[in-house]
Amino acid sequence: MYAELNASNPAWKKIYDDWSVYRRDANLWFRFPEASFDDFMQAQKL
Repeated sequence: MYAELNASNPAWKKIYDDWSVYRRDANLWFRFPEASFDDFMQAQKL
C-alpha cells in the first residue's frame, strides 16, 4: 500500500520517508524507558 502511495504521490513519499525513519528510531529508543514499566505490569496479577 505504501509503495503505491510513494509511486503516485511525491508529497506523500517525502513525508513518509522522513516519518518512517523517525518512527524506526523512536521505537528503538522508546524501549528503554518503557522496559521497566512493562516488566512491572507483566508481574502484576490482574
